[in-house]
Amino acid sequence: MYFPGDYHLHTTYCDGNSTPEEMIAAAISLGYESVGLSGHSYVWFDDGFGMTAPEAYQAEVLALKEKYRGKIDIYLGIEQDVFAERPAEGYDYIIGSAHTIVCGGGYITVDYTVEKVTAGVREYFGGDWQKYVKAYYELAAEIPKRTGADIISHFDLVTKFNKGGRFFDEESREYKAVVYEALKSAAAGCRIFEINSGAVNRGYRSRVYPAVFILKALKELGCRIILSSDAHDSGSVGFMFDEMAEMARECGFKSAVYLTPGGFGEYSLI
Repeated sequence: MYFPGDYHLHTTYCDGNSTPEEMIAAAISLGYESVGLSGHSYVWFDDGFGMTAPEAYQAEVLALKEKYRGKIDIYLGIEQDVFAERPAEGYDYIIGSAHTIVCGGGYITVDYTVEKVTAGVREYFGGDWQKYVKAYYELAAEIPKRTGADIISHFDLVTKFNKGGRFFDEESREYKAVVYEALKSAAAGCRIFEINSGAVNRGYRSRVYPAVFILKALKELGCRIILSSDAHDSGSVGFMFDEMAEMARECGFKSAVYLTPGGFGEYSLI
């Protein structure tokens, strides 16, 4: 199937393992017409994930954009966290995300390690996983307002370590009610949501973000979707795009969006 590009890619400027040019070369090898790099913004509680040299990142990507002009369109992006220290300025697009709950004088980074998340829920939420989930989605609801997002990333990231319902029931009415409420608020500020395969690629999950019921709710809300690998190395660019496209079709989506020189365009998934 035809896919025009992948726009959620991390490089050695943040927590990725490949250089910007290596990621671009991977996109070219896949026959993409465009590609976007999206370094993590820096936050005050950063554990080595965010960019400490955003100006150098911007300069290199802009130079590569010129180097590969006529061969592939390159877009300068950022994955802007809700707690980013600096506003996202000078970028072609912004991916908005929530990774961390700040609470009780401390914080829980929801996708760091299962041990740290478990300890944090014990310390800050008295072991109540539903309260933890609610706090995350209250934050996720504010992603557009806090980040200026053009795209909302991995909306149900809080489920990363919950395989098999280990900590909370993702099928319960209580959980879904919290998700729906946050989803409506987030969708009011940003109409494009990712289907993201990153956690599957890195072995944390057996399914992509978001869950099927969330995708169906996004369709009902009139939102659009974009396929993203959230790749942290050049070998992962475009990971599971065929499977994600099929999932989108099953949830009622007939198209996905991609980046063009004039903004977001659409291509058929049928």
